[in-house]
Amino acid sequence: MKYGKILVYMVTLGACILTACGSEAAKNVMTYRSTQVAMGTMVSQVYYGPESEDLENRAACVAEFLNDLETQGISWRESGSELAFINENAGKGAVEVTEAMGSYLEQAFDVSVRSGGAFDLTIGEVVRLWDLDRVAAGEKEFATPTEEELAKRLVS
Repeated sequence: MKYGKILVYMVTLGACILTACGSEAAKNVMTYRSTQVAMGTMVSQVYYGPESEDLENRAACVAEFLNDLETQGISWRESGSELAFINENAGKGAVEVTEAMGSYLEQAFDVSVRSGGAFDLTIGEVVRLWDLDRVAAGEKEFATPTEEELAKRLVS
């Protein structure tokens, strides 16, 4: 019984010390939020880190990476991209793809299968209803499509 009380006191003291240290560390944590349009959708990033870290720079690097990835081949909106070429030639016969594009498509298909369709490779016509490129450019206000518009674009 005596040792049990000592153990409880030690655990309580340890918890108090850890909590005190944790709260001090939490005071030095910064939060940086960033939102931009990338690949035809809104991308929100939230970074947490010590005050000394350049969280804004990290977010800018991710945004730049996404932009480069899009313009170098995986955009259905960029007319010169490899994916746009594939889409333009859909139903016209086989299209040769780069090794990188083949890998992207295989990974996307795998995620689609493993997610039970929650990630849908064929959702492009539905996504276009939001017209986020024009929203981001300030050419139009954000609006949610109607149920009827969605039903017309959904593929069974």
